[in-house]
Amino acid sequence: MSSARLLGATFLLSAGTLLFEVALTRLLSLGYYSGFVFTVLSAALLGIGLGAAAAAAWPALRQPGRLPLWAALAALSAAAVTAASGPLAATSLPLLLIILALLPFAFSGLALSSIFSLWPQHSHRIYWADLLGAGSGTMLALPLLAQLSAASTALTATLLSAGAALLFSWRSPAALAATVMTAAALLFSVSGVSLGPDPARLATVKPLTGELQAGAELLATRSNAFARSDLIRRPATGAHYLYLDGAAGSFVPETDAAGLRSDIGYLAFEAVQPDSAFLLGVGGGLDAALARLAGTGRIVAAELNGEGISLVRELSDSALSDTEIFIDEGRSVLRQLAEPFDLIFLSHVITQASDLRGFALSEASTYTTEAFTEYLQSLTPEGMLAIKLYDELTLSRALFTAWTALTQLGAQQPGNHLFAALDQSSSAPLPLLLVSREPLDREQAIRIARSAEARGHALLYIPHLLANPPLDRLAEGEATLEQLISEAAAGGVDLSPVRDSAPYFFQFETGLPQLILPLAWAAAGLVVLSLALAVGRSVLRRRTATWPAAPLVFGALGAGYIALQLSIIQRSQLLLGHPTLTLTLVLATLLLGGGFGSLLGRRLRRPLLWAPLLIIISTVLWHVLMSAGGALLAGATPPVRALLLCLSLLPIALLLGIPLPAGLRQLQAEPPRVAAAWAINGVHSVSGSIIAVSLALLYGQQAALLFALACYAVVLLGSLRLRTTA
Repeated sequence: MSSARLLGATFLLSAGTLLFEVALTRLLSLGYYSGFVFTVLSAALLGIGLGAAAAAAWPALRQPGRLPLWAALAALSAAAVTAASGPLAATSLPLLLIILALLPFAFSGLALSSIFSLWPQHSHRIYWADLLGAGSGTMLALPLLAQLSAASTALTATLLSAGAALLFSWRSPAALAATVMTAAALLFSVSGVSLGPDPARLATVKPLTGELQAGAELLATRSNAFARSDLIRRPATGAHYLYLDGAAGSFVPETDAAGLRSDIGYLAFEAVQPDSAFLLGVGGGLDAALARLAGTGRIVAAELNGEGISLVRELSDSALSDTEIFIDEGRSVLRQLAEPFDLIFLSHVITQASDLRGFALSEASTYTTEAFTEYLQSLTPEGMLAIKLYDELTLSRALFTAWTALTQLGAQQPGNHLFAALDQSSSAPLPLLLVSREPLDREQAIRIARSAEARGHALLYIPHLLANPPLDRLAEGEATLEQLISEAAAGGVDLSPVRDSAPYFFQFETGLPQLILPLAWAAAGLVVLSLALAVGRSVLRRRTATWPAAPLVFGALGAGYIALQLSIIQRSQLLLGHPTLTLTLVLATLLLGGGFGSLLGRRLRRPLLWAPLLIIISTVLWHVLMSAGGALLAGATPPVRALLLCLSLLPIALLLGIPLPAGLRQLQAEPPRVAAAWAINGVHSVSGSIIAVSLALLYGQQAALLFALACYAVVLLGSLRLRTTA
């Protein structure tokens, strides 16, 4: 096989695998909540390591003639997962979904590990093609998901993998069959036949499912790389609602009827009587209608879901009239505008959309202490921040977060800046928290309280007048915020204020969430196993190895790479705002840059010593610069911020591409050890992801970053055990 064909096939296989991973995230997001999608993707990516392990254990699997078969099976199994995703979403068979989703990645891992085992002397060039393919697959995801359904995008990915099989051998019956079948499936999908889940028949009952089963009519559906939007109509009332990935729903008002004044959100507009209002997450347009009803002159809104906005505007010309809308994250828009508002309003701001890196981006830093500080600083002197929440837990955490932000801004008595009321008219009582920039005097508090009572709202907290337990102890100075948080934690509820480094506002369990806990134990088990491999006998035998620390080094490379990637994504989102754009740009930059770094590493002496050392130094410097310079870039336009972010990441990206191919080249004399090293690296990429997410949930992103840096420190120390020169 020529070098060009080998590199081209590697490129296509990696591009198809990464594109399928992104499409699978979107394909599963309607049928399941983000936590389960994270579980499925973690298990699926484990398949890469298992496929490599199979190649290490059975030499017959890693023969050159088998490569077209493995690529073809990767394509066909991915197509099968795409076709089965809809029917499986209507069943209670999550284990079957996990097993099926594992197969395409296992065959990709088998093919890739075989390639590196067969041509280890060319590991730098092969890794270059591998990362360039993965980066290109990432870049393709945004435009494809904007134009095609998630199923069609997934089938496009299968066609790329089938193309890799043809490049390996165009005479292979398996390659020809895979190409024909995936191309036919793609044509079948783009012709308008839906292969995705039926939202009315989901086993995981989401709010949209309940609406459709109760007789609601599905009017229109739009999707992109961020989420799927569904517009429905309730026949009994004629009311319209917009749903995001079947979970987060919002009312679409078609007129500014006076009846909207009964919504508790209107209390905020009545209390402030704003000339200008900034709305975070305008959704179906209810907040904009409330602002118009109150006579607000200037209405500005930030919304991540552009497709949802299009659906609302097509339904009603008036729903979002007189509203200036930015398709971006709220804090980013406030920084760009750099102007004060009389009212900043957050109403049920939550997406519940799944993303490629699970919990890494599931919260958009909307409810953090730093966010509340920015909101308060973006108000006029008499302005207010209003937050419409879900229940007692979300109200308590929001109040504690606001208290902390006010304290940091120098408020002597934070309680005098707060007001809370409850709408008890709905089946699920909805609270509203008001946070004023300046303290409320007694007359102001009484005026707002009377307005709330006139609409039948219950009063929960009124400065100078009313504080229900345990807030009465806080307001009167009998207990500190820390004491109340500690008492709640003793009862198993985490109400501590969230920060940008751990923006998990809707996570109230103390410790790890139950869904993550088994994954964390499994990841810990993998770490223990890797340590055992480092000191005992395994496929990489200590007795005959020229590099006894190899298992530990390759495990640390896999875990460190993914953990560092997650840390950079989280930090970058604070600069760029939009989660989908952040994920795409960061992944593409790290993958494409790493590919060229792999070629540069060939020229370095002792790359396994210098690369991890420089990765640690450059990563620390990058985070320091982002913390110091992020505020300076906040006012720049999105394209400028995106360009500067990519340029700033290039040095790290180049360095990240060096260690793995350099390590594989050290093992070139023993192909089974190359496959085993690839397997260890792949398995620990999954364990590293789970450990990083667990650390972020428990201690914040700083802990996840320290874990990543520690992994590269292990690589550096492990390189010192080499008996040959790198």
